[in-house]
Amino acid sequence: MNPGRWLLALSPLLALVGLAAADTRAAAEAPPQHLVSLRRQVHSPAEYQKLLAEWKAWTQSYPNDPVGWAQLARAAMYCRAPCDEFVGYAERAVRLGSDCA
Repeated sequence: MNPGRWLLALSPLLALVGLAAADTRAAAEAPPQHLVSLRRQVHSPAEYQKLLAEWKAWTQSYPNDPVGWAQLARAAMYCRAPCDEFVGYAERAVRLGSDCA
């Protein structure tokens, strides 16, 4: 088989590999689970601690994302962090985008 035919035969496979790589990047860049009001959904304390750690990592990677800071504030509040800690996160969220809640 000539090189042109090999390339033509491999094109669909290469396209699938490219799509899989794009999906992996998108999944790696997806934010953690959003927290909703305690009136809607209650997690275990361990789950809130996990989400707090995930949102802290997210805001370190994406410091200009106001939604990330709002979610971090909510996670900290639900973990019973000191008031000045979660209020600080919330204030950062508002400074970055007042419509982030």
